[in-house]
Order: sequence, then C-alpha cells, then structure tokens
Amino acid sequence: MKKTILLNLIMGIFVSVIVLAGCGDQDQDTPLESKKGNNPIDVSNLDTDMAPGDNFFRYANGGWLKKTPIPPEQSRWGAFNILQEETNANLRKIVENAAAQGGKKGTAKQQIGDFFRSGMDIETINKLGYSPIAGQMDQILAITTFDGAMEQFYALYAETITPLFHLWAGQDDKNSSMVIAQLGQGGLGLGNRDYYMEDDPRSKHIREKYVEHIAGMFQLIGQENAQARANAIMDFETALARRSVFCRIADSGTQRNQYHVNAFFQ
Repeated sequence: MKKTILLNLIMGIFVSVIVLAGCGDQDQDTPLESKKGNNPIDVSNLDTDMAPGDNFFRYANGGWLKKTPIPPEQSRWGAFNILQEETNANLRKIVENAAAQGGKKGTAKQQIGDFFRSGMDIETINKLGYSPIAGQMDQILAITTFDGAMEQFYALYAETITPLFHLWAGQDDKNSSMVIAQLGQGGLGLGNRDYYMEDDPRSKHIREKYVEHIAGMFQLIGQENAQARANAIMDFETALARRSVFCRIADSGTQRNQYHVNAFFQ
C-alpha cells in the first residue's frame, strides 16, 4: 500500500509539473481547458479545490480519484492497473487472431496460435485427463528411497518445477554490477509456514480442506489409499514448515547474507 501511494504521489507530481510548465506560454486569460485537445494531460484529474500546499497528492489526483471507483473484484486500482488491463486486452486480441488465422509453420504466429488453441480446447483437455503426465506420476509414486527422491527432484528442476527450493540468478542487492545465484525456500503447498503452524480455527479449517483437496486429486487419477497419501504429504509439508524461516534470510542480522558455494557442502 505504501509503495502504491508513493508511486501515485510521484506520478502526481510529474503530471502537475507538466501541467504547470504547459501553462507558462499561454495567455493568462485563456482557460487551460480550452487547449485540452492539444494537451495530453486531462486537467479533470486535478482537484483544484484543494490547495497544492495543503495536500499536493489530493490536488494532483483528486479529480481522478473521485471519478474512478475501485472495481469490486479488485483489491487495489490505479493507473498501472488500468495499463495492465489494456495490455491484457491487446494481448488477447493478438493471440486470438493468431489462433484464428494461423501462420506459416515455424513462425511465432503459428506457435502462439497453436499454444492458445491447445489451452482453450476444453474437450480434448478433459478427454486426456492426467494422461500427459501419467508417466511422470508413475515415477514419483514409485519412489521408495531417498536417492530415488533426489533423482526425481533433479528431473523436476530440469523442467523448471521447483518442489523444495527456488534457485535463480539476480542482481546483488548491495552491488548492482554483480549478478549472483539466489536461493529461496519452497515446498509448501499452502505458500506460507503460518498456515501450518497457527492454531486458530481458520488455519485449522484451511489445513483440513487442503488435505481433502490433495486426497481428491489422488482419487481423480485412480490412486489407492488417497487419504493416507494426502496425510503423508501434509505431514511432510508441516515438517518443512517447521524448518522454514519467518522471513527472508536477507532480512536477518546484517540484512544480507552471502555464502560461498563450498559452504553448502560443509
């Protein structure tokens, strides 16, 4: 929320500076609104009843805030949200056009169109069920040893599926000229350790429904002992949650921890 307010404030200041600068060359007796057609800034977004010195954010954005309610399905709304929605609408037109017209084999248009059609072909998706991943599921369900589990982890990571931790390359927070390996914990289906650790009624209810969901997934693929498998998964994730840190490692101590690769093998 603070970040959103800051961004809106910066945009408001930027917009207002442009408006004020644009007013400098025009006749003082000529209303700004009369040149609206030649000005990319919509002055109706301002709240001129508010003195800039009293509340500059309200002055710069008050008009827009009054005429732009937050859509009921959104938790936040701003210029960047509107831009994202417009971008999504444009992208949809592009992929639907590619799917309808097709393209020369091997071109981006053909690949985009085929990918979109495959995702929208509900009939085929329902007919195939989980068969496209049946082989991989059989290998996972056949694991009986730690080494076997590690082999599957390696295979999953090779397909960019990250069951236990996330590893990526990113800018060093303290030295932007460096791109370093970054590691983050994972493996929790509920996303946050608190869902596993908290003892309030809501958290308990979520855990119960989560186990029911896992069991349902096993039942859909015809696996026996679905409930026992679901309970085992929940026990495993709960054990991971107990080992999870409360915050990012970078937030602890000196706000930044780096490790040499050899430290992982000591």
